[in-house]
Amino acid sequence: MIAVFLALVITSSVLRPPVDLPTRGMPRALAVLLALLGAAALVGGILALIGTTVAAEWGRLGGERHGGLGRIDRRLSDAPFHLHPGTATDLKTRIGDFVASHRSALLSTALSGARRAVEPVTGPALAVFCSVFLLHSGDRMWTWGCANSRPAPARCGDGRAAPPGTPSRATPAAC
Repeated sequence: MIAVFLALVITSSVLRPPVDLPTRGMPRALAVLLALLGAAALVGGILALIGTTVAAEWGRLGGERHGGLGRIDRRLSDAPFHLHPGTATDLKTRIGDFVASHRSALLSTALSGARRAVEPVTGPALAVFCSVFLLHSGDRMWTWGCANSRPAPARCGDGRAAPPGTPSRATPAAC
């Protein structure tokens, strides 16, 4: 349900104007394809910008992590903790040894939890899938849904919805 709501938001506010703009000289399917490719290029560009920024700062972040462990170790050896110097470094070594010795169990647990990692991907994928259909023929789907939302006695003989205010037992003459 969230994916369909997301598709409606994407369709109505982001992609609908570029699809409706060139309808005079371009087939609607091509306009939908170009709008989706443009949106994908925009999202890809933003992710590339974020990725290059993180990659450029990666070395500095590693240095800060190493320096941070030293600071934590010094703080733990001072008051009020008075722990043995090297406690944080020893803890880091123990965690590394634990991960190395239990690698298969940790890997199987991670793979069994992969479903949780797939769920955030399937929602947006369903939203994009619904957006394609809403952009291409959303007006026809909306018209069909509204026309068929009335009970059968309130429809005209040819399947059209009876005009508003018509009694529920509409006759062909009322249509």
